[in-house]
Amino acid sequence: MVAGKFGNVLLIASVALIALATSTYATGLINYQNVTPTTGVISSQELGVYKDRQCTQNLTSISWGTLHPAGNAVAHMYIRNLGNLNLTLTNELSNWNPLAASNYLAVNWNYTGQVIKPSSVLHLAFTLTVSPNITNISTFKFNINIIAQG
Repeated sequence: MVAGKFGNVLLIASVALIALATSTYATGLINYQNVTPTTGVISSQELGVYKDRQCTQNLTSISWGTLHPAGNAVAHMYIRNLGNLNLTLTNELSNWNPLAASNYLAVNWNYTGQVIKPSSVLHLAFTLTVSPNITNISTFKFNINIIAQG
């Protein structure tokens, strides 16, 4: 068993010496330098969310106002693709407060899956609809998470 391990170590040392000798010999023969330029693009998926079509006012919150059972409200926003990839969107609702509000409030949007090209702006409309059966909820909060995929 020791002889086997010793044999492996000896073999590894021999390979290292041969490689070192070859490298030294080759370095003495080569007298030029090769420069290979490279380029690349780092892909990014970034969105800007704005109040206005010119994309100058960031949208940081939505106020739905006062709503009634069976009523609805519409919120508008503009999404700009700030990255360099074509994007598609999905959305998720989270952080309902109170949690029971998610049983009585529904949110839909006008997005139909179209590709958003870099630097393009897309108008989105979110419609919040209140169930006619809503009870015991006078105020609510939730987050709309817009997810970009490219």
